[in-house]
Formats: sequence, C-alpha cells, structure tokens
Amino acid sequence: MITTIHSIASQVSNDVETITSLMMEALLEDSGIDISNKIEQYNYIYRLGISCQSLMMFLAKVDNVVAGCAMIQLKASEKTGMIENVFVREPFRRMGVATSLMVNAMNEGWLLGLNRMWLECNEMSINLYSKLGWKYSECGSTMEIYRD
Repeated sequence: MITTIHSIASQVSNDVETITSLMMEALLEDSGIDISNKIEQYNYIYRLGISCQSLMMFLAKVDNVVAGCAMIQLKASEKTGMIENVFVREPFRRMGVATSLMVNAMNEGWLLGLNRMWLECNEMSINLYSKLGWKYSECGSTMEIYRD
C-alpha cells in the first residue's frame, strides 16, 4: 500500500472536481444531505479559493486510487488557517490516510507562515488530532494547534 498526498495548486486541475465529489460523498454519508445538484457551484468556489490563495486542497491516493481529501481555509493576514473537510473513504479508513492528510496540511500551513490552525472535530477524530499535537480550545468541539 502506497499513500500519496499532493496539494492542489491549480484552479483548472481535474482534482478540484474529484475533491468536490468527495465532499458531496462525505456530506451524504455524515448527514444524509444530498447537494449533488450544486456540484458546479462548489467547483467554482473551490477554484476561486485556490486562485485567490485563500484555500489549499489536498488529495490522498492509495495505490493510485482516490482515498480522501482535506482543505485549509487561509487567513494569511492573520497568519491563521482552518483545516476542514478531512474525509477518508470507508475502504481506506484505519490505514493512516487521515494522518497523512493532516500531517501534510499542517506542514503546508507552517511553511506558509501560519502561526495558528484550528479545526472542528467530532468524537471519532479526537484521538487522531490529539496525537498530532492539537489541543481543545474553550469553544466546545474546536481544537487548535500553535506553532512553537
């Protein structure tokens, strides 16, 4: 099993559509909401975010099969970012894909000069984020990590 992670730097990349489809899949799986009729709107929003350098996207593949994705919403002027939409398809869970996505997203954030990143999490993901150095904030389900 070979897991590869690459960041999506081009707004014209076909990977934008792949990540949009994964987001739709995650939303349907997590909450039963089907917003597939809005896929073009999301493709546009994601491409715009990439072109404005306010969004970074990461795509994970295992043996060249799409396994998961993650994003960082950037607030460069504040040197902060929110990691969101970390999703791994069912057959690839418990194989280290989410960890690889998180480590890559965090490293890219630090390389961009971010001093703080945050995310919202659920009970299932607390252990993963804690192992990577994330701490609970005072805002319920939010976790934060600061650069030392």
